[in-house]
Amino acid sequence: MNFPTMQQAASFGRHVVTYGMGFVSALAVTHIASPDQAQSATNAISQISEGVGLIVSGGSTLIAFASAIWATVSAGLKSQIASVQAGRTTQVLTSDPKLVAAAPGVKLVPPSEINN
Repeated sequence: MNFPTMQQAASFGRHVVTYGMGFVSALAVTHIASPDQAQSATNAISQISEGVGLIVSGGSTLIAFASAIWATVSAGLKSQIASVQAGRTTQVLTSDPKLVAAAPGVKLVPPSEINN
């Protein structure tokens, strides 16, 4: 499942506002709502749509920030080693002595044997 893009969220918001304004207009034309009530409802819908837009904008900024932090943490060597150690059937072969020293269970092999 994918989250909606900013364009999709903005499009959805425009449709909601359009239908809301159309409903208020219909109430005003049929004299169910007075012109003052229709103006108040129109202002309220505008304020709500602007507020929702600000919330979505701020939320997407925070999500991007959190994603960058998560990517930085999960890309570290310790995180990758922990991921390898968590797998039961994972076999790691390397020619890097530093990796062998950092992670128990990693075997040191010549580079010619790694691709075989």
